[in-house]
Amino acid sequence: MTKSILIINRAGPYADGRAKAALDMALSAAVFEQQVMLLYTGDAVFQLVQNQQADLIHRKSPSAALSALPLYGVEKVYVDQAALISRGLEEQALAVEAEILNSNEMSNLLESADVAFAL
Repeated sequence: MTKSILIINRAGPYADGRAKAALDMALSAAVFEQQVMLLYTGDAVFQLVQNQQADLIHRKSPSAALSALPLYGVEKVYVDQAALISRGLEEQALAVEAEILNSNEMSNLLESADVAFAL
């Protein structure tokens, strides 16, 4: 039985291990043919910024894992519009194709998911 799984990313890319854990969870669920949706809100929107120079802080950029999402069948990536605006980011700065959602649309997304995880 396929479930729709919403993984809500709230942490910045290098603050702790939550960004990596969210991607690992998404890829693992996708391997088992679950419908995986990713929502980036708060500082997590910085995970999606292209051309990050993570090697300067001796960390891995999330770009490699993000580029693998379609290979695993994860095609639904959503971004909190207010988080982008408050951090001075535009959709063109993102390394992946994502649908920008307002607060009402995010509420609807959360209600539509069978399971939701917030990291």
